[in-house]
Amino acid sequence: MMAPSRMTTSSTHPDAEGSSQDARPGLEQKLDQMFAALAEANRKAEMAHEAVLGLKDEVAEVRRDNARLEGLLASEARNGRREDFDKKVQQESRDPLPKYELNTSTEVPEVHLHEAPTRGGALIEHNSLAVC
Repeated sequence: MMAPSRMTTSSTHPDAEGSSQDARPGLEQKLDQMFAALAEANRKAEMAHEAVLGLKDEVAEVRRDNARLEGLLASEARNGRREDFDKKVQQESRDPLPKYELNTSTEVPEVHLHEAPTRGGALIEHNSLAVC
């Protein structure tokens, strides 16, 4: 038994047999056009998918580059601080010592003799240096 949508009767369609044969090439042409449109849409979807995958790879590459550059910047910052420290040390080693004064006098300190009693009561002379 045929599906109701495909059945045609002469009472509802006076030219049923003629019109179904004429309609057939139009339907095939319409189906061919739809198939071609779907094939084109599929081709464009595949191209878009490939473009997305390419962009995904580029994003991953940019992230790797950024990580490498951030590492280089951190290294440069450490080197810059190290160089600043080295410059500061060099500057301090060139500057005279303002906080300290060196005693460069050639005076000989005075020597005082002190007497200290011993157990037996005898006096012993001790030399001591006193800086004046």
